[in-house]
Amino acid sequence: MQIGIQFAAIKIYEDLIIDGHHRYIASIISKTKISQIYTLKPTTIHVYPWEEIEFVDEDWDTPEKIIQLNKSDAWFNNMSFEEITKLLK
Repeated sequence: MQIGIQFAAIKIYEDLIIDGHHRYIASIISKTKISQIYTLKPTTIHVYPWEEIEFVDEDWDTPEKIIQLNKSDAWFNNMSFEEITKLLK
């Protein structure tokens, strides 16, 4: 986010994040504004107060998953995989 790569908007219902929790946290850490789209409330939802969330410093993505995510980000930003890889170094 800090280098200008764009990400999909987070989906919001009232004061709940419906989709985009990781992007929301990343936007706070990087001090980057991310767009929001207001959406309908899903029929099944469990609300977790932010005060109860535990953050762990553990990378759960495999190298293969990171490549897949970088390819997706390149497509979203209308860039080649090579261009986005170069930016991320």
